[in-house]
Amino acid sequence: MFLGGSVLTKDWGKVPDYIYKLSSDFDKKVNFVNLAAGAHTSLDSYYKYQWIRKKRFDVVLFYHGINEVRANNVPSKKWKNDYSHYSWYDEVNFYFRHPFLKKTGLLTPYFLKHTLIQLETKIVNKNQFIPTNSPKDEWLEYGNDVKTSESFRANLIKIIEIAKKRKETLIIPTFAYSRFYPAYYKLFPEKEKVGYIWIWGKPENVVLGINVHNTIIRQLTRKGGFIFLDQEKLMRNNDLYFRDVCHFTDEGSKFFVETILKKMTSLDNKL
Repeated sequence: MFLGGSVLTKDWGKVPDYIYKLSSDFDKKVNFVNLAAGAHTSLDSYYKYQWIRKKRFDVVLFYHGINEVRANNVPSKKWKNDYSHYSWYDEVNFYFRHPFLKKTGLLTPYFLKHTLIQLETKIVNKNQFIPTNSPKDEWLEYGNDVKTSESFRANLIKIIEIAKKRKETLIIPTFAYSRFYPAYYKLFPEKEKVGYIWIWGKPENVVLGINVHNTIIRQLTRKGGFIFLDQEKLMRNNDLYFRDVCHFTDEGSKFFVETILKKMTSLDNKL
């Protein structure tokens, strides 16, 4: 199973295609579940992993590092550890904190919450929430303070604990990114879907945030509970692997999957 952002989706690369293609060499049939989604963070993945408690997986891949960097582009006084300074997370957190809403079908409180947020965002206080898709220009300067570090660590620890309880093998690579990506330059033709680095913040702050998150992953290897793969180091300094700061070319997708499958096949009787 995949937990991550757009890098792991078919819309932004060929990682899923190569999973199907290259895993065909296994002796066993591989059933692949992809819960990755564009713009999702470690918090989304924690919620999704927690919610599918009745399902079991041989291997779970957690791949995050860049999307929550965007959350840092906010003044400290507006920062919230559960990312509810985004309207999206203000709603999602409310929903997951009240699981009876889904169980009982009583969604009226949720929709009321949604309506109130929309009114507040558009009419009452337009500066209440950080935009979901890109930071506010006037808030970009705040991105040099990586406020997401402890939230990222906490979400990761909770995911590791869930995997332990379920006795599922969890693979956590560091997040790979291109060091050759100028702020406004497209590496590939117009037909290619490319994410501009500024949708996450100032380039130097985006790199800073990714590195902080990768450091947390490396630190947590000391506590164990997951299989570590230093994907950032493996893909470092090769611009042929990237079509923007983080999304892969065909060659990059293939290399990424090959390293993951190699790690998977080294596990004891998991596949």
